[in-house]
This record gives sequence, C-alpha cells and structure tokens, in this order.
Amino acid sequence: MNNLSPVHLPDPDVKPRSHSRRKTRRIVIGLLVALIAAAMIGWLGFLGWGVVELLRAVANFIDTIRRTFI
Repeated sequence: MNNLSPVHLPDPDVKPRSHSRRKTRRIVIGLLVALIAAAMIGWLGFLGWGVVELLRAVANFIDTIRRTFI
C-alpha cells in the first residue's frame, strides 16, 4: 500500500543558462563600450578646442606686443 516512488528534485545551485541572458549581457557591454568611446572622443575634442583657443590667445598676445613695441 505504501509503494511511493522517490521524487527527483533538481539541484537548486545549478541554474540553466539562457541564451537571451548572454545576448542581453553582450548588448549591455556593447552599449557601455560605445558610451566610453563617445566620452573619449568628446573629451579629446574639448581638449583640442582648448589647445586651439590657447594658441589663438598666445598669437593675439604676441600680435599685441608686436604692435605696441614695433
């Protein structure tokens, strides 16, 4: 009368990996890389613009000195 079969329970520590999780992770990493690249390009652009403005200021100063004394 008590002829019960054992129940097989999966190990709770082992979780199946889904492909959508990997794809989502790749997309997130790709977006982070794109964001970092865009920030680097913007930063270099601002540095370049600052250098150009600095050179213009130095050239203007030299021109002012040249016109004053010559």
